[in-house]
Amino acid sequence: PEELQVVRLEKALTELGMRSVQAMGVTSKYEKGRSVSRSFVLSPSAERKGVMAGASKPVDFSFLKWVPADVASLQASSLDVESIYDALIAAVKAYDPEQAEAILGMLKQQEERVGLSLKNDLFGVFGDQMVLWSMGVSNFMSAPEGAMLLKVKDQDALLKTLNKVAQMSNGMVEFPASERRGVKTWRMEVNDEAIPPQIGVSLSMLQPSFAFKNGYMVMALAGGDVRKALNRMDREDDPKDDIR
Repeated sequence: PEELQVVRLEKALTELGMRSVQAMGVTSKYEKGRSVSRSFVLSPSAERKGVMAGASKPVDFSFLKWVPADVASLQASSLDVESIYDALIAAVKAYDPEQAEAILGMLKQQEERVGLSLKNDLFGVFGDQMVLWSMGVSNFMSAPEGAMLLKVKDQDALLKTLNKVAQMSNGMVEFPASERRGVKTWRMEVNDEAIPPQIGVSLSMLQPSFAFKNGYMVMALAGGDVRKALNRMDREDDPKDDIR
């Protein structure tokens, strides 16, 4: 019945933490010739749960020294990646307990097969800071230059987990590594035969890659963009050449 679907959806939203949000707002103004927008969410600490449970940590703006001065957009946030996993599982259980039991049962079998816990070994190895920047679009046939930095707790544990995720995909995804001028990077390769042709064409124009530096996982849609970001993280602390 439609009424039952509404009740299930309400329970799922509650478990995700959406019902703890009482108000949201955005401010936007020009600062030093740039448009700066800030978002605000009112969610009382006593009522926070789900994805909102870890939303109380401030953003570490020390990363600004790595961001190019001429970026087109910049986003930064603090987050609790592990709480996101818990929230998703709770929401699925709240929406349809029987279906959730079946899905989690199959997931558990796959985890046991490769010796992996998605919660502890994947979501649990990420930290609480994220920054994403993008340059302007210069060619509609390729993604704009940019990078995303995500704090990680254990680089080696994350690499081990990604290899196991590749095993779980049965050849659909791989993470081969390469080294150039002493810089080691990894890229995500998707087996074209395992995905719809339309998606394969889109992915062929991209080369999702990542590396690690200063406690961050540095990701981009091209290997060259990853190396550019790594070089900026090595530069001297000079505000004249960054977004500050």
